[in-house]
Amino acid sequence: MISWKQKACNMRKGYIMKISLIATISMLTISAFAQTGPRGMNGMRDQIKLQVNQQYQGQSTIALKRLLKQQRPGLDVQAMDLQAVLLTAKSKAGNAQAVLQVGQRTSYPKTVMGNPRAFNRPGPRTFHTIRLQNPKLGDKGVWQIDMRGNIKVKDVTLIVKQEQIVQNVVINLPARNIMQGHSKLALKRMIQQQNPRMNLNGADLVKVTLMAKSKMGRAQATLVTGYNSSYPATIPGLPRTFNSNGPRTFFPVTLIPSRYANDMGKWQVEINGQVKITQVIITLKQKGLAPIPRRGGRTLPYPRGRRGTRRGGRI
Repeated sequence: MISWKQKACNMRKGYIMKISLIATISMLTISAFAQTGPRGMNGMRDQIKLQVNQQYQGQSTIALKRLLKQQRPGLDVQAMDLQAVLLTAKSKAGNAQAVLQVGQRTSYPKTVMGNPRAFNRPGPRTFHTIRLQNPKLGDKGVWQIDMRGNIKVKDVTLIVKQEQIVQNVVINLPARNIMQGHSKLALKRMIQQQNPRMNLNGADLVKVTLMAKSKMGRAQATLVTGYNSSYPATIPGLPRTFNSNGPRTFFPVTLIPSRYANDMGKWQVEINGQVKITQVIITLKQKGLAPIPRRGGRTLPYPRGRRGTRRGGRI
């Protein structure tokens, strides 16, 4: 027989274990949420921090696009949609003003906090961060912060939403290579051989341009995406210039995917005839974010795509 004291002790131990388990699960959930943050919930935004470390007096301006090009020259400003700017600064009197100007519109003014005692102190806790929202829908024109007062600015952080990226993948082929009869170009395999780290799961095929010529001037080329084919395109050429490797003897032939194309399937060019091809230019549109270079770390050259095989489907 178990006494009532032992029963009470067992109940107390079970209650304590239950409380500990609930607390552990809660801490893990909070930790996972903190690691993802806004980007984990909305993977369409990124933050770019730019160092300033400068004092401004009176009417002053920080040209954001110029600062971005100076510190991050590899980024394409045209592909960015500015959402907001975080200004880390302090003022001497505590009543300075800052506004964000995008194009011809300005945001609501924000007060830059501070006091005379902490103005000359270098500690990071003496600075305050204020958020300046983009006042317009578009991003054409200037990006700048207009300030009034005696202000020290530590850094600015651009919160951007990047648009789809259109880029060309150029694949050079030996000019002496002659394709005869019915032949194929496996585009995904060619891309992976030249760019093994490119994630084709996050890309749409926009068009394919061949620098080619045919011997009789009537060869045909068709772009196959998935189980759909584009309209055939004629590859021009002349018998007397077919054996020449001069660049002016080749012609650009553009192939557009079918409107019912499936980018998850195979990408290949089917050719009928005697043809020489020196270059294949593949135009892709990335669905994810543009790469943001990180200081002190390696950046993947292309955005992450959907989960799947590394090659992006059957070749």
